[in-house]
Amino acid sequence: MAIILRAPDESQVASASSIEVLMGEPAQRLIICSGIAIPNFWTNHDEEPSSTEVIVKLGIHVAQLERATSHTGLAAIENDETNFNFAVTQGTVSVDESGELQLSVGLVILGEETLIRRFGYQVVAHVRKVSARISGTIAVPRDILDLATLPAHEIAPLFHVTANRIELIPAAPGQMFSSEKIIPVVTGMTGQVRPGPHHCFVDYWIDSCPFNLPLRVLVNLQGRLRQGDVGVGQVAGPNPVTLTTAQPDASGVDFSVGRFQVVR
Repeated sequence: MAIILRAPDESQVASASSIEVLMGEPAQRLIICSGIAIPNFWTNHDEEPSSTEVIVKLGIHVAQLERATSHTGLAAIENDETNFNFAVTQGTVSVDESGELQLSVGLVILGEETLIRRFGYQVVAHVRKVSARISGTIAVPRDILDLATLPAHEIAPLFHVTANRIELIPAAPGQMFSSEKIIPVVTGMTGQVRPGPHHCFVDYWIDSCPFNLPLRVLVNLQGRLRQGDVGVGQVAGPNPVTLTTAQPDASGVDFSVGRFQVVR
């Protein structure tokens, strides 16, 4: 069974970092990412080699992978003074079913008390990113609703995520303030749940957003989250969000669910 590591988790991949360079048209990017993976792959046999595949989820979503190169190297190994062998047999870059870039690495070890604790990697990939994307995370306290206990098909119906156009309505005669009209433009999607000690986190993304138009992202709670004293608000990122051909995506537009006091 493969060992799966996620670059955004410091306990699984140390010093993970990445940079992106625009390559002509907005959707084309050159992505360079690196880190130190921590598989802790262990064996206690000095006659039969042990092998496994390590898949490093790089935390970068793309529409298409054009071509890529990768480099790996041993970073931390251990052996208890026996016949030993350490090997990184292959490194390939691909895209999983969710569109996330991943690095697959083959490891082989032999020896008593023998361990590949860490290996370093660097990936250079020419990709086409999904143009005009807004993305972020929705944090839900586990004491309000523990999303980790729900089956996957019950998560998406809890959230209605939209990017909305804002239309300013002038103040009517006799009124002091103007008002806003919110017009939905694009509906978003949610991903898998990532449990934490006190919160569960759900990633969302909104594709095919229009350029050069201020958009307000809204999250409406549905189903079991639609309770009288439970609300949701934006806690990070721009508001509104304006995408351009030079900057076709915006990440980190995050929301948090919480309880508020009902005044009677």
